Amino acid sequence: MVTRTLAQTWDNADARNRGVRRATAAVFRRYMLKPVGEPYDSTVAYIEAHYLVD
Repeated sequence: MVTRTLAQTWDNADARNRGVRRATAAVFRRYMLKPVGEPYDSTVAYIEAHYLVD
């Protein structure tokens, strides 16, 4: 999931954050999980905290 999210370049932090949420939601839908609430929120927070640098 992280590799798919970080493969793209972003113009600014807002676009990057939207892209992270969009890519994470796509992976969740692929595995028939709802991209709402937990564990979606914690997954996005983990990616933002550990892999994205401002």
